[in-house]
Amino acid sequence: MKYFGIQALAAILMLLPWPKVIAPVIIALSLMVQAYVIGQRFVPNQDHGLRILLGFLYLTSLVAVVGTIFFYLYKLDSLVFILLTFSPLLLWLLPPAKQMAVIQQEPASPKSAVVTIIIAVVQLLYVAAVSMLLISLLRQATVEAVATPWSLVGPVSFWLYATATALLIILCYWQAPWHKLCLILHSFLSFGLVLLLYPLGFGYDPFIHQATEQIILATGTLEPKPPYYIGYYSLVVWLTHYSRLTIATIDNWLLPTISSLSLMPLIWYTFRYNFRVHTAAVTLLPLALYILPYGTLIQSTPQGLSFLWSLIIIIVSIFYINNTGVTLWHLLLLAAATAVMHPLTGIPIFFFVLTLGLYHRFWQGKGIKKYLRLSIYWLGVIAASIALPAVFLINTFADRGQNKILAASETSLQLLNGSYHRYIRWEDLLYLWHDNQRLIIFALALGCGLILLRRRKARYFMHYAVIFVALICNYILLKLFVTFDFLISYERYVFPERILALSLYLLFPYILLLMYWYIEKALQASRLIQLSTLLFVVCLSTAAWYLAYPRFDYYDQNKGYNSSLYDQLSVQMIQQQEGTNEYVVLANQSTSAMAIRTFGFSRYYQGHFYYPVPTSGPLYDLYLDLVYNKKTASEVVAAAQKLTGVSTVYLVLNNYWSGYEDIVAREIKRSQSYSVVGDEKTYIFRYQADQSN
Repeated sequence: MKYFGIQALAAILMLLPWPKVIAPVIIALSLMVQAYVIGQRFVPNQDHGLRILLGFLYLTSLVAVVGTIFFYLYKLDSLVFILLTFSPLLLWLLPPAKQMAVIQQEPASPKSAVVTIIIAVVQLLYVAAVSMLLISLLRQATVEAVATPWSLVGPVSFWLYATATALLIILCYWQAPWHKLCLILHSFLSFGLVLLLYPLGFGYDPFIHQATEQIILATGTLEPKPPYYIGYYSLVVWLTHYSRLTIATIDNWLLPTISSLSLMPLIWYTFRYNFRVHTAAVTLLPLALYILPYGTLIQSTPQGLSFLWSLIIIIVSIFYINNTGVTLWHLLLLAAATAVMHPLTGIPIFFFVLTLGLYHRFWQGKGIKKYLRLSIYWLGVIAASIALPAVFLINTFADRGQNKILAASETSLQLLNGSYHRYIRWEDLLYLWHDNQRLIIFALALGCGLILLRRRKARYFMHYAVIFVALICNYILLKLFVTFDFLISYERYVFPERILALSLYLLFPYILLLMYWYIEKALQASRLIQLSTLLFVVCLSTAAWYLAYPRFDYYDQNKGYNSSLYDQLSVQMIQQQEGTNEYVVLANQSTSAMAIRTFGFSRYYQGHFYYPVPTSGPLYDLYLDLVYNKKTASEVVAAAQKLTGVSTVYLVLNNYWSGYEDIVAREIKRSQSYSVVGDEKTYIFRYQADQSN
């Protein structure tokens, strides 16, 4: 009960009216204390860092789940925030796992004075390289509209990142003090690039989510209440309420921060406390994370956070298999949090956890009970194989009363397709890895599976392969037979690809095992093999860093420009000109995102938001008709008036739009008036329905 009281006192600490300057620090300390106490409950004989990590994951998961329940039954107001703060005390109702003795590892060999000095020098060099990289990135931050962060980052930054990676490998090899903190810092360099380069925000979706979270913070609810994302919103709004930071700050930093703090340390802890391992090899193992594509972990969205939770569940499940501090209830809590963050990720992960419990109990059972569990297990696997198509079809029947399907000839499957590039330019080698990454991951997992079969250990990890196949079945069925007409057009074919990406996470335990075996052998091999491995990991991590973010190169020409200062000035200028008068604006996605960021969902006319949101909506079609001269200005303005009932129409045109100069010259003649923002960065044209020509 002593620890229960400590957790309650830490929760009370969050409720006190701290000054705004120190409130974030107090909240962070309170959460850390609560996380440690929760970890003490479930993994008392393990490392302090593991206790804090698992405790934090359980705590935030429970807040997300309980917050979702309160949102649908009531709303998220001050009283509910207090209840959410004390809700982690409910974790004491969960049964602790059977505690196994810590696996005794081989003791680290004593280091000579010379080696100690070398380690200290390498640590200083690592800190210097990271500091130089951070300063370089912060200096390159921009409020301009750019299509890719790599247009800001020069070659020096890549060399600094590669150098820091090489130094990190050396530190891990020598098991230097604070090497886990170095892993966390390096993870932040990998996941947090956009936080450093885009002070106004990055992407489009975060602006929408932050505006929604702002409404919840102000009113406690949404009308109508959506069936998804509420776990994510609850967590962000709860943290914002007590930290007294802005919604944008909490939202932007949430995913990259948790990814950095959790993934690499969790890999180390999982192998350290579940297997008898070579100490140096397991210290290097977290770098195997760079084999997976991590582009979904760089930007805070419900989809991204649910992907992170899914990967965490898959890694933590190894503790469950070994009965070392994690029960099925703990995994179910994490899976429930995933589902309330993003149900279309949470559904397959929930099936993964439920069937894992059946699979684990099957090997512990005897007689008819054992085979009854096996039968139920395979029924669960079959249900998991069709779960997502079934959900979409049920939604189709419920909303439209009919089942719409896509013919197989109208789409294509891209399971393990790859490509070959001759080496002519540097991008060829980079995209040789990128375009064949799925195939390589599958081949590595298959190789690990064959080794496990030969060692007669395959049954311990068979479940990951089974659910991988189940997710592939979901992907095939979704790709061939299910439409997504309730999603905006450009997302309808993206969602099946997300399921395919999620399926690769289920192969990650195999990747970790194989990489551990390789590292263990490499450490015993010649210096040439060790040096080659170091160079390969450095190249792999640097390539993964580049490929995780939007690119504009020979193979990939991203056209998604970020919202800029000129978008912000444009939406403010229009608002100042019109005041309370009714108006609609035809603009691209970046300007619309900035309007939502600045004014929220403030105006609707006849059910239509006054900026083009979403981009598949009729206002965006009118924007394209006007800028591409598909219709005259008078026709577009008349159509906008008919659609919204508003006669005043604005066009915002950014200078990166194709044919910018020709469009400007044309619309200057056709508009009623116009304004220029910045050094001709943006033009604003004003039209009136009865005066357009």
